[in-house]
Amino acid sequence: MNHLVFLTFFCGIFFSGNISAQSPDSLMTKIKGMETGKTAKIAAARQELKTAFEQEDFGLVNAWLGFLENDLATDDYATTDFDERWMLYFWTNNYSQLFNEVADYERLRLEKYQFQNPPPEDSLFNLVDKFTFQNRYELYSNLRTNFLSEEEQALAAMLVDYLLREDAKPENRKSRNQKSEAFLKKYPNSRFRKFVYKNLYNEMVYSKNVWGGDILGVYGRADGALGVNFRPFWGGEFAVLYGRKKWSGAFRARFGAHDVRRSFYERNALIAPDSSAFLVDLGLDFGYQLAETDKLKIWPSVGFGFSILSVSDSPNNPDLSQKEVFSSPFFAPALNLGVKFAEKLNETPPTLRFRIGYKIQNFEKKNVELAGNQVFIAAGIGFSGRTKTKKKI
Repeated sequence: MNHLVFLTFFCGIFFSGNISAQSPDSLMTKIKGMETGKTAKIAAARQELKTAFEQEDFGLVNAWLGFLENDLATDDYATTDFDERWMLYFWTNNYSQLFNEVADYERLRLEKYQFQNPPPEDSLFNLVDKFTFQNRYELYSNLRTNFLSEEEQALAAMLVDYLLREDAKPENRKSRNQKSEAFLKKYPNSRFRKFVYKNLYNEMVYSKNVWGGDILGVYGRADGALGVNFRPFWGGEFAVLYGRKKWSGAFRARFGAHDVRRSFYERNALIAPDSSAFLVDLGLDFGYQLAETDKLKIWPSVGFGFSILSVSDSPNNPDLSQKEVFSSPFFAPALNLGVKFAEKLNETPPTLRFRIGYKIQNFEKKNVELAGNQVFIAAGIGFSGRTKTKKKI
């Protein structure tokens, strides 16, 4: 009787061990044959993977991960998120698959990942993430004992920090960029170059392109007959500016009023002193930066365009029954000065802007009483914006 009990107990242990050894395959077959939807199958398999990971049975983890990715994943359904999957690759020493996915990440993201339904919500990611963070130094050590090349070791070390979001902290960003830049320069033809540059490296530099403008008040005094017949000009101007490196170009518009100082004739009509005039200048401005400091910016410019002078009716002058309009091309060299509000050399804060120039025009072609050019002074606010772009390597 005692022999029978012992034999029964021994067989029980043997068969239960056999069942236990075969249970992962049996479970996978059972899950795959479930009549429930795809999401339920994925959830069941992820639970088994989670249990294996909690037991630190990384061989079984690898089996369940392979089952999820090879048997259950489709173009429409993701079974794992890429970040939790990559951390699992580290713990299962599946570097070959890890590096293949990293090298092909951009294509996979565009052609596959973004179209897949995410895996069902559970605690797998939190478990893997927490365990990886707590044991990250073990991972770093494993990189040196798994027959990886120097390039692969460097990439894998940066990848661990990336997956754990350690290098996203402000105090670590500089180090991350330095490591990424060193990697890109040391391995310019690396198959991981695109991933490192697009996802790990984030050194930003100011663009060479600048957009801006200014809003200024203008005072102008004409010489020659124009200065005799008209009082000084008062008005305003605005500009829309584009700059690249030290060169700049702008569309500039100026408008304002003259008062007629003394009477003169336009054809057979007498322009009386109480008549008024309106002046509009439209043109392009081109400049070159001579110097820039934290406080000042100096650049000369030249402007080209057309001036339109409109003399209005005078209520006391019946001979002038309508407006008289004169036009002339102009050429206007100027010196520009910007005084910055903020002491930032590479940025583009608002500035106090000053312009002094000389506008050469040709109104005398229409009437000799309008002969003369104009000295002008302008002051106001300048503003500009320079975007940041990723540094090229």
